[in-house]
Amino acid sequence: MKIFKLTLLLLIGMFGFCHQNYAHGDLHERIVEVTNEINVQPDSSFLYFKRGKLYFQHKDYKEAIQDMFTANDLGFEDVQCDLIMAKSNQELLDYQEARLYLNKILKETPTHVIALKTNAEIYFQQKEYEEAATNFEKVIEHAIKTTPHNYLQAHRAWKEINTYTADRKANEVLEKGIEEFGAIYTLLFEQRMFHESRNNYEKALLVQEQIIELSKRKEVAYFDAAELCRYISNESRKRQYLEQSLNAIFELPPRKQNTTAMINLKRSIELQLGMVGENHLKGEN
Repeated sequence: MKIFKLTLLLLIGMFGFCHQNYAHGDLHERIVEVTNEINVQPDSSFLYFKRGKLYFQHKDYKEAIQDMFTANDLGFEDVQCDLIMAKSNQELLDYQEARLYLNKILKETPTHVIALKTNAEIYFQQKEYEEAATNFEKVIEHAIKTTPHNYLQAHRAWKEINTYTADRKANEVLEKGIEEFGAIYTLLFEQRMFHESRNNYEKALLVQEQIIELSKRKEVAYFDAAELCRYISNESRKRQYLEQSLNAIFELPPRKQNTTAMINLKRSIELQLGMVGENHLKGEN
């Protein structure tokens, strides 16, 4: 099991960073070098695999596929071949062919994280959201080290289904992510936007309160909370957030107060405070 996990980590590293390891010029030079080696040893299955991997990193997906075919024909069998074939076909939008290779991997190793993740991405691209969500959740379950992005992907797949049951699962997966990683901005922001999209403004405001607590600079976070108050008809609460936003701006150093963004925010706050005051007077009359 330890050996399997180590191998999987290496594969994750390969596919997670393969496009960043070399500049395209460097990759081209390495492709030329391996091509020269193939000219000397045309029956070397490993050299075709090696060049195919470089083609994949260079985003030459058709060439990568052709080299992997040749490597297979010459007897080279490795899960990396199948992954490169799957991901190259995914990039070329040949999802049926990509899934053939993914199914081959998953038949042998049902918990293969990269294959599950690629499968999920393809289902999402094909708008088969329930299958995508299920596979993204398997990635979370079986990954040696999961990330907040895994939870975001599963959430977004469930959200696209737009049913009561799927919405519940969409929110649950975010809650699990927050439990796993703590109240981090990316997950809280996604949760707030989700509640907002479903017109659950009270819940969205509760999440925004957590974002305010988390934020080092709070002027925008307070203003966003005030914006949410428009939908729950709470003028006094909106005024409170607007005043807190304005106070947060005045607490900034003069240099930061005078940026274009802060000047525009201050104007928006003052405008809305004026509107809140007018509405209050209308209510009294």
